[in-house]
Amino acid sequence: MGPSNSDDLAVDALGLLVGTSESAPTLQAFQSKCRASFLPIDDGGTAPFKQTAEQMQRLVSLLARLNAQTDGHVSEFLEDLATNLDTPPSETERLLPAEEIEALRASGSFVEQMPEPSRRGSTLAAVRRQRLRREALSVAEARRLLGVSDSRIRQRIAARTLHVLADVGQGRRFPSYQFTDSGELPEWKVVAPVFPADVDLISAEHVMTTAHPDLSVDGEPVSPRAWLLEERPVDQVVDLVRHVYEIP
Repeated sequence: MGPSNSDDLAVDALGLLVGTSESAPTLQAFQSKCRASFLPIDDGGTAPFKQTAEQMQRLVSLLARLNAQTDGHVSEFLEDLATNLDTPPSETERLLPAEEIEALRASGSFVEQMPEPSRRGSTLAAVRRQRLRREALSVAEARRLLGVSDSRIRQRIAARTLHVLADVGQGRRFPSYQFTDSGELPEWKVVAPVFPADVDLISAEHVMTTAHPDLSVDGEPVSPRAWLLEERPVDQVVDLVRHVYEIP
């Protein structure tokens, strides 16, 4: 296991302070720690104190779960989420210039009120980004799955025939949509470099895993990924990607 990052250490430190639901400190030990810090304590009885301890233990357990699910990047995830939740629902007319509102109304795209923060696209994107990172393969995992060397992995990255997440804090990681259980998605070397070099991989994952009416198997629309798994013509996926990103 590699060295812990700051989020790992912070969550561990909180766990040592208040314990977890599986390993809680005694009430007396927790009370001593609280008195030594700045937590408000009611010396008139232990009930408020016990409730505070249990709630803190619950929060630590939730933080530990999120930290594991985000591959040790819980603070980044919470910061993204908090940013998206900062803006309360409001009337769209207060946020946009009159000419933009008029244009949106003419096109039938005007929305009277912003959705609740938890339903906004930006919030959902933050959750999807963390899932993408969590499910991505490490360099070692990709190398073993593809049966190639580290140098070959680097060559594939340079040639843009593998999509790579380079900002996850624990080395490069490779989104899972480009792999199968036994290797690489068929024809991925052809499709991968068609995506723009600066594409957000959340967008790339959405394109590859969402059913599209131009790709049909047995009369049913399928995703580009499913299409390639069926070993259908790769040119249709290439054309679809070019169309989505308006690539000439």
